[in-house]
Amino acid sequence: MKRPFAIDPTEYPFTDRWLPYRDGYIHYLDEGQGQPVLLLHGNPTWSYLYRNVIKELRGEFRLIAQITPDSVCRKHLTATALRRKSNQKPFMI
Repeated sequence: MKRPFAIDPTEYPFTDRWLPYRDGYIHYLDEGQGQPVLLLHGNPTWSYLYRNVIKELRGEFRLIAQITPDSVCRKHLTATALRRKSNQKPFMI
């Protein structure tokens, strides 16, 4: 799946991963190895917030960062999923 947003690859040099979810997909990063660290963001931010943390620590830890379906980068969800966002149940990856 192609990233639905453009970003400088030197700033965000990570492999995109996609998890099917309802009518769309959740974009997430899974970088590094070692003890896992889950990086959660608030709204209206996204995993870009953690780009420097991931770059710095991926040699020591497995860092997992998601973009929640209701975040600013939700273009990858269908219109149906967006209409239902107020009814979405909490989820974890």
